[in-house]
Amino acid sequence: MNFELLIRRNSEKIPVRAHLHRTGITAYGNTDEEIKRFAPEYLEEAIMSKEFNSLVEKHRLEYALAQMWADGNQRIIDFFGFGDLRGNWKGNPEVNSWDFRNGIFTKGAITCGDGLIMLGREEEYRRTTHNIQTYMDSSDKIYDFFPLG
Repeated sequence: MNFELLIRRNSEKIPVRAHLHRTGITAYGNTDEEIKRFAPEYLEEAIMSKEFNSLVEKHRLEYALAQMWADGNQRIIDFFGFGDLRGNWKGNPEVNSWDFRNGIFTKGAITCGDGLIMLGREEEYRRTTHNIQTYMDSSDKIYDFFPLG
């Protein structure tokens, strides 16, 4: 896979896990140390924003997954918000998506094949767990592709 780093954070309302893709990784830094510092900072800028927390409330999201990448020097986060699992953790969630570019959220994330594989692996793993806490705390066990992690 083409993911370099797994980043876990909590917004004001939900847990978020982001997967940093190799595409455009230098937009997040030129060294491993810079990338490990600046990628989480950009994620936090997005998830601590009023807009993100409004989307969480509006769509009643319970957690979010994200793919971070860049187009040239433009850093991008594809967010996938999951909901409709209260009382039915192993059920089939509703998923909403947004892009975060230049400080602005846009409905309908544009992702790639690697992103779809990541989302599929995440969803398969989630269904083996008993609750959101177990899922969010342990899902890195399904990955063997985070060289910077």
